[in-house]
Amino acid sequence: MEVTVTIAEYKNLLKSLGYADSTVALYRWGLEEFCKYLKEKEIADLRTVSKQTIIDYQAMVKTGPFAVETKATKIRAVKRLFEYLTDRSQLLINPCDGIIETCRDKKALGAVLTQQQMQNVLQQPNMSLRTGIRDKAIMEVLYATAIRVGELRALEVYDVDLRDEVLFIRKGKGRKQRVVPLGNRAAGHLKEYLEKVRPHWAKKNPKERRLFLSSAGLLLIPAVY
Repeated sequence: MEVTVTIAEYKNLLKSLGYADSTVALYRWGLEEFCKYLKEKEIADLRTVSKQTIIDYQAMVKTGPFAVETKATKIRAVKRLFEYLTDRSQLLINPCDGIIETCRDKKALGAVLTQQQMQNVLQQPNMSLRTGIRDKAIMEVLYATAIRVGELRALEVYDVDLRDEVLFIRKGKGRKQRVVPLGNRAAGHLKEYLEKVRPHWAKKNPKERRLFLSSAGLLLIPAVY
């Protein structure tokens, strides 16, 4: 199982496995780094990679000039590779079994807003403007559901059920689908956007089915949410 060929094939499969574009880019980079390491160690066959090989690689990663999460991503990419190969019986033994991603337990948590600070943020959109109504709906949906920004961008009009106050997340991480509750407040702001704003912008691009649009009727790409 030639290293360069097998890793290249897996890198090409990442998108079809349901990973987000950002994750695909990071995993490809991590796998390229691992491939370089194996070449330096004159390991040409993935079947000869042992747990000690992974431990030694992890030790080298720890000494690199990267942030903690970046180091963890480099190891995670390798773990996903071997999980894929063993799941499909291309390898009998996973050399990454028991390997913990680098220092993830030491990752610092970001600052958390107080409830009052969060309410202050939610009051920022100017509700006299169509853009303000849209932005308010976006903020309330994110706050109520905790969905990812990528999931928000992928939402379509028919993913909204205002009667039951839920969202259907059909393009979640790993292509997993789920239903999340909106709550009365977020549902109310989303209803206002759908009734007062989106119809005006959608006239410019009637084929667009994405939920949140720009004033030009195009898919909105949130820059700050």
